[in-house]
Amino acid sequence: MGLEAKTMIDKNIVVIGAGPAGLGAAIEAAKHGVKDVLVIDINMKAGGQLFKQIHKFFGSAAHRAGVRGIAICEDMLTEAAGLGVEIWLNSTALGIFDDKVVQIEKKVNNIPEIVNVKAQKIIISTGASENAI
Repeated sequence: MGLEAKTMIDKNIVVIGAGPAGLGAAIEAAKHGVKDVLVIDINMKAGGQLFKQIHKFFGSAAHRAGVRGIAICEDMLTEAAGLGVEIWLNSTALGIFDDKVVQIEKKVNNIPEIVNVKAQKIIISTGASENAI
C-alpha cells in the first residue's frame, strides 16, 4: 500500500479538499455530532475559490448576498474550528487504499511526513478551477 508511513491514525471522516464544499461538509458533519473530522488540502490556505471572490455575492440573504467570498471563508473556518474540525494544509492525498485508508503527505515546516489515516467515511471535495477561453 503506497509509501511506508510512520504513523496510522483513526478519524471518523476525512474530507479531501478545504474549499467551500469540503469545509461545508465537515461543518455539517460536526454539527450533527460527528467527532474526529479531518479536512486536508494541498494549498497553504483553506477556502478554495472563496478567496478569489472579492466581489459581493448576489441573491438572497440566506445565500449570503452582499458578503464577499473571503469573509464567508473566514466565517466557515471560525465555525469549523469551534466545532473541533481539524484542518491540515500543505497536505496531499496520495491515495485511498483498502479499508478506507487515506495516505497523506503532510508537510510541517516544509518537511514531508507520510501519514495513513483510517477513516469511517471519506468525502472527496477537490473542487474546480475556471478554464479561461
